Amino acid sequence: MNRISWLLIVLVVILLYCTSCCIGPGLGGTSWKLTALNNEKPVPDTSITLSFGLDGQLSGIDGCNRFSGTYEAKDNKLTMKSSATATSACTGFVMKQATDFIGALSSVISYDLQSDKLTLKDVSGNELVRLIPLKAASLTDTKWNAISYNNGKGMMVNVLSDVQITAVFGRDGKVTGRSGCNSYDAKYQTDGLKITVQPAVTTKMACAAPVMDQEQLYLKAMEKAAKYQVGVDMLELRDADGKPLVSYRVVR
Repeated sequence: MNRISWLLIVLVVILLYCTSCCIGPGLGGTSWKLTALNNEKPVPDTSITLSFGLDGQLSGIDGCNRFSGTYEAKDNKLTMKSSATATSACTGFVMKQATDFIGALSSVISYDLQSDKLTLKDVSGNELVRLIPLKAASLTDTKWNAISYNNGKGMMVNVLSDVQITAVFGRDGKVTGRSGCNSYDAKYQTDGLKITVQPAVTTKMACAAPVMDQEQLYLKAMEKAAKYQVGVDMLELRDADGKPLVSYRVVR
């Protein structure tokens, strides 16, 4: 066996070891929804999710904001590092729950994985977080609520609190919804995880200036979309460089 063959074998062994050390049994590629935090039920009308990527990446929604991070798991031991990727201001109870959830994740030491439940525990074996499995949403025929959009200056900003922006990507190649003030529709195409959205046609209602400004920025952001990513409760449109343009949350 030549030197190159030996090197390939060594690289494969290292890769297998690294994978086994970072992704615990059954965690990679799974997504979950919170049912209890510190033995208390979630605040009504909030959704907290947690997804474990196959690459050791962590993502989800803390009930107020999106978050991302990394995780390492082996032999039912688990450590997670996460931080918010958006900065929505939520009401008192919702904000406290979000803070408590992120804090709980940082205190997790071990996990118990079952077919219908995932339990995250602290150093003393006490339950911190309990979750049930979730399936990823589909791009098409799902109603999405926009939660943030690119303001055209390279920053993601939150949708105005009293305004609803929605999108439904139909199987007929047309995306429809509310853009804040008006209804809109536009043609779109996908190729794998690539997407193009044509300029939208809207109704002609007039609203307050901030709502109209937001509407125009949202529609322009959609037109720049080149990629998309769907998670459990989330859809994100991105530009060709992978920078976020619009983030949506699924309406369940």
